[in-house]
Amino acid sequence: STLARSSAASDVYKRQETLSAELSGTGVHVSALCPTIVPTNIINESRFPSDRKTFAAKAMEKWAFTNSGEVARQTLDAMDRNQLYVLPQWDGRLMWRAKRALPQLYARALGFSYRLAAD
Repeated sequence: STLARSSAASDVYKRQETLSAELSGTGVHVSALCPTIVPTNIINESRFPSDRKTFAAKAMEKWAFTNSGEVARQTLDAMDRNQLYVLPQWDGRLMWRAKRALPQLYARALGFSYRLAAD
């Protein structure tokens, strides 16, 4: 469910922040990769029902604004800079900023997009 995925992602972010704080000054750095859509074989290998696989494959094809090699390069560069959050795609950075600057508008827009995707 969307709630379960959102809760899991939120937990990962909190754990990354806590781990980063605990390791501060030790020379060990923590980075959390936060990609949006990256074309991979994950859909082909998934256990999704066939209609969901088709939907996901089309969405990945249409909305992936990068490739896995570019995400890997940007991730490694960010890790070299000891960056806590790695947002390798422009759409992810845009949503990250929108969520913090306009949380209510972000929540309404996200809810609207979920309803669109369900239809």
